[in-house]
Amino acid sequence: MPQESLEVRMESLENAVKALAALPGRFAGLDARMEGLDARMEGLDARMEGLEGRMDAAETRIGNLEVQVLQLRDEMREGFSATNGKIAALDERMQQLNDETRRHMLVLHEEVLNRIALIGEGGKRRRR
Repeated sequence: MPQESLEVRMESLENAVKALAALPGRFAGLDARMEGLDARMEGLDARMEGLEGRMDAAETRIGNLEVQVLQLRDEMREGFSATNGKIAALDERMQQLNDETRRHMLVLHEEVLNRIALIGEGGKRRRR
């Protein structure tokens, strides 16, 4: 029995040695896979750096747009204020012209009434 046990143990050791002999091949496969992963990681790093650069550029452009929008808002506010001032001045001038026209119409109306009265008096004198 000790002989059998020794044979079993020897066989087990031989199997272990064979398995250990296959390890370098398996590690070589792992090394290749790791190199592939390293290359992919480097590619991802490069892409991330590119994205960071694009994000920085986008932030700069957004900042510039913000400044332009604020400037436009100020310019529009000034333009609307100027337009409102001109409209108010035109409204005032139109009111003055309307008042002048009304006074002139009243004067003309009075003159027409006086002329009609004179014409009426002139017709009464001729009939007598």
